[in-house]
Amino acid sequence: MQVAFATPELVTPYRSRTGLIVVMVIFLVMRIPMMAQQQAGQDEAFFAAPGLMVSRGGLPKIPYLPARAESSVFYHADEVFNSIPPANAYWQSLFFLTLPDNLFTARMASAAAGLIAILAIYLLGVRMFNCNATGLLAAALYSMSRLFFFPATSTRPDMLCGMLGLLALLTMWNWANKRQTKQLIQTGVLLGIAMLTHFYALVFCIQIAIWTVISSQGKSQKARNLAILVGSSLLIFALWIPLILTNTDVSITQIQNNVFNRAGPGLLSRLIWPWESLSHHCQLLVEQAQLPQLFLMLIGILAVAQSAITHYHRSTATLAALTLSGMYLLSTISGVHPANGYWCYPGALLILCVSSATIRLLVYQSWQFSSTKTATCLCILLVTMIPGFGINAWVAHISNWNGDAHDREQVTLQILESVPEEAKLIADQSIAFDLYIAGRDVTLSSNSDFSIDSRRLPCDYLITGPLARQQGVVDDMNVEFVTSIGDPNEMFAMWIEVYRIKTPSKH
Repeated sequence: MQVAFATPELVTPYRSRTGLIVVMVIFLVMRIPMMAQQQAGQDEAFFAAPGLMVSRGGLPKIPYLPARAESSVFYHADEVFNSIPPANAYWQSLFFLTLPDNLFTARMASAAAGLIAILAIYLLGVRMFNCNATGLLAAALYSMSRLFFFPATSTRPDMLCGMLGLLALLTMWNWANKRQTKQLIQTGVLLGIAMLTHFYALVFCIQIAIWTVISSQGKSQKARNLAILVGSSLLIFALWIPLILTNTDVSITQIQNNVFNRAGPGLLSRLIWPWESLSHHCQLLVEQAQLPQLFLMLIGILAVAQSAITHYHRSTATLAALTLSGMYLLSTISGVHPANGYWCYPGALLILCVSSATIRLLVYQSWQFSSTKTATCLCILLVTMIPGFGINAWVAHISNWNGDAHDREQVTLQILESVPEEAKLIADQSIAFDLYIAGRDVTLSSNSDFSIDSRRLPCDYLITGPLARQQGVVDDMNVEFVTSIGDPNEMFAMWIEVYRIKTPSKH
């Protein structure tokens, strides 16, 4: 097996594994307070309910989204939710079967996937570069990165899908070295499960398919290996078919609205002319990763690409190709989709580039390991990563533990006390799932048929939060103010307003 470098033993296997455990523990300590207390964020109300409903009845659905407009992504989602594949809902259901029914449990499913992703990037670093230090540093930096932080603490399926992609790269690397058919089948199975999680899995499906063809000798061997990979993937992906057949017309409408009507121009045209998609994702990266971390990752990929060109080794060449193609394919396949959690997959590869480039700088440039040089590099990395690590959010939630404005459950109780038990509620995404868990008759607040135009529905109370205020839902409805809950001046606190609906909107 050819590796990038004959690496000296900077970190023993025992110490690297111990360090990996420490990294995972720090991740949980830093993220659990926010996951337990913070209000639902982008799309979380959409992706928390299906797992809960699977644990209760076997079918993914969103009971507080009774959309009937055929243009809606959530068309009949209160009956079955097939806008995206269902694996994340079934993964979440395992946690709902063992933990209390709340938003924290749904988030723990993504956190568990995040822990496995940390392990996967550690093993990729160790095996690709034959270096425990590369794997450990990659795991530590990835756990601190903003491209990992948000999807690993959200109910969205992005983290689970990205984790499966990293595991598929790991088994593919093993196959590329050992050429055992079972490893190719394992890779195909992981790809199939990933496609059952989210359609952006197509990014690493394409990468690994090309990798399989390039790594195989002769036309017959190429065809055989590709057939094994694709066949095992499709067998797993076909498990979605029975769920689609439970309500075929509804499922096809949901998939059409979510996948084909949102990404912009056709896939082929985006692959050939990607500039609109690339521009969109550059903006997403700046917002999500923020400039210090993004700058560090760009330096990492440039260093690895330069090394792959000037001092070719299979490890660096493979990593550079996977990273660059992953960034390109993600941008073009997802198009102008607003979600940014997808970047947890190429983000892991970018971080591995940073780690391998750092270890090379520490060891190989002078051919002598230096503790001073190590301390300097680690300080630079920490200064770059810590500002986006979420320390301010952690301090805010810890210092206000069980504080009314910071605790989602306390805010929910105050809402319940302010409205009659039999009232029909329209609620913001930030609190709808919690109100449903509490047993209230609730519909998600929205003023668009893309999800549901709740202004037309006969309801008694409107519960507003960040998205409802942004959409101006209050301005479109005939309501009177009842009470305000939370603190509008505190960044990490909730701010909910309760209104009594006088008459339904005529929109």
